[in-house]
Amino acid sequence: MISFDFINGVARKDSLIAVIIYHPDDFKEIFGNASYKDYLLQTHLVINGLIESEPVRVVKVPFSKTDYSKWLARNKYWEEGPEARTAWALDKAVKISKKKEYVLVPEPPLGELISGITLLGVAPVSVMDDSELKSLYSEFSDDLVTNIASELVNFFPGMKKFSKLSRYRCEGIHVCPYNRLVPLDVKEAVEPNMGVLLDFEEGDTMRFVIPEFDLSIEEGLSINIAMLPVLLIGPKTEMDFCRAYMRENFYDIPAVTRLIRDAANERLLYSKLSGDLMIMPYEEFNDDMIEICIDNTDCKFKSKKKTNHLRRVK
Repeated sequence: MISFDFINGVARKDSLIAVIIYHPDDFKEIFGNASYKDYLLQTHLVINGLIESEPVRVVKVPFSKTDYSKWLARNKYWEEGPEARTAWALDKAVKISKKKEYVLVPEPPLGELISGITLLGVAPVSVMDDSELKSLYSEFSDDLVTNIASELVNFFPGMKKFSKLSRYRCEGIHVCPYNRLVPLDVKEAVEPNMGVLLDFEEGDTMRFVIPEFDLSIEEGLSINIAMLPVLLIGPKTEMDFCRAYMRENFYDIPAVTRLIRDAANERLLYSKLSGDLMIMPYEEFNDDMIEICIDNTDCKFKSKKKTNHLRRVK
């Protein structure tokens, strides 16, 4: 099977994938003033998408004007253009693959690639009835969202102000808290995809609409895991630093968790949350971490309303 993706400069023959890689001078001559760094990053993402979707062998083919011109002269049924360049790359990839040649190609500036981390501020809370549940998940004020973002930015030393350099590249970090606590049931809905990150601009905020979820409050008290998702956006190098810095500090960010705890307490009608809350990356949150979060916090009653038992709801 032979197929072509002329837009991305990709050709395929069975499991062999050929990808054209232009050097800066050739790229400028062919594509004008388009961003060369964005081109390299876009190509990198295309290749990763192919590798992750199915078993393929990717061959990067550095564009050679001389070699391509000779190929075009021999294959007169092709006219110069993206179609011909992609077909040339496939022929070249077959030869490279058979000879097992090692080719040098420009590397994408992965350190500038816009990336994101979803953090979860985790609050195990004691909820008595439906009215308290509704109050717990009510919206935050804009001031509270701004304060949470500001405290988290200040936690990381030496960070630049966030700025988009292009569609695929940025510098600095931007912290974007959601505007309400969310239940554990909808954790998967808050993980951003690459499209969200690429379309993000300075000043954007995340507005989270809680979908319908079924959580019954039976007689007595239920422990529920409420979470505040916070999206960190920045270049890959800075996101790697943020992960390492949080890990080194044992995910202890008291100025942020204090704001989350206070927000939860303002919304709880019958109980009060105390102890240390935890904030951690989305990918590290699991059942073991839930148990640790519950053990590290305490929820005491504000009133003398009678309760019968504690029940974990997952």
